[in-house]
Amino acid sequence: MTEIICGMGFLGKHLKKHFEDEGKQVVILPTQMLTNVIEMHSLLKQFQPYHFYYLAAYGNLHGQNDVTEMYYACVLKLLNLLQATKNTDCRAFITTGTTSEYGDKDKPMKEDMVLQPLTFYGAAKAAATHLAQAWVKQYGSPIIIYRPSSMTGVGEQSIHLIPTLIRSCLKGEKMPWVGGYYHDYISVLDVCRALEILANNAIAYKGQIFNVGTGKQYTNDQVRRMIEKLTNKK
Repeated sequence: MTEIICGMGFLGKHLKKHFEDEGKQVVILPTQMLTNVIEMHSLLKQFQPYHFYYLAAYGNLHGQNDVTEMYYACVLKLLNLLQATKNTDCRAFITTGTTSEYGDKDKPMKEDMVLQPLTFYGAAKAAATHLAQAWVKQYGSPIIIYRPSSMTGVGEQSIHLIPTLIRSCLKGEKMPWVGGYYHDYISVLDVCRALEILANNAIAYKGQIFNVGTGKQYTNDQVRRMIEKLTNKK
């Protein structure tokens, strides 16, 4: 089985290493190929049977504010990829959603909640979810949508909370502070294991959505206190 990854960001790099450490064949589909259905179809045919992981996105990082590009990356490029998989031996197609699709909730987010996105990125991802599920109903493709909570680990964006807190403690860098926000943090390594499990069961659970997280939230203040304790610095 070939593992094909599109999107070599934070998660993509860790997922590639995860599979390579297991001795699996890993192929990277270049993001610049996402506009060429024929070229993608030809590449996918070379490596069948395969599992596919669509991890590319736009709008989830600081400074990514182009609404047109959000829909292009989340919906139109996903559609191109789905078209490219037709008549190939795709055993799993894992596509990335976001907890932003749910909007603000005062209780744990469940996969069957009504989607109420408050941001353009959340709305684009919600559109992608509906596209993927409609594709399953029309063609029976083994597609799974996963929605990760806040991933953390080596190599994440330096402006994220945990890397910024570590630098602040170790190097004395001052930072603005808001303590009350909640996040469910999960190791990117655990997300890699979860994606492997989902891919291995995609045929049985096609069309379903899986939240990937710990189920436990922490305030920014709790995270700060943990890091202060670990570094013995304020």
